[in-house]
Amino acid sequence: MSDGYTLRDHLQAEARQTGRPDADLLAAPPHGTEVLWGAYVALAGSRQMGQSAIPASEILAHQQLHGIRFSGWEVDTLQALARATAAVSAAQRPAPKPRKATS
Repeated sequence: MSDGYTLRDHLQAEARQTGRPDADLLAAPPHGTEVLWGAYVALAGSRQMGQSAIPASEILAHQQLHGIRFSGWEVDTLQALARATAAVSAAQRPAPKPRKATS
């Protein structure tokens, strides 16, 4: 959005003000992607904002803890989601203010 906030930010603010969340905030991931999306949320939630990569060791640990095995495509998708999240986060950060020249 042109004010620097995402649509999600606006919808969440409206939900807080009205007490009624927008249907888009309650939408479930597409059928068949629930496990992958849940893994991404869990893995991304344990990382610092803006970190682009989810190490293979974390993906492997997640699989072992939950008794699942991701295909190569799913691992690539997790990594792509992490890169996209980092790119959006970086784009939303305000530009640093220029330093004043000293003589």
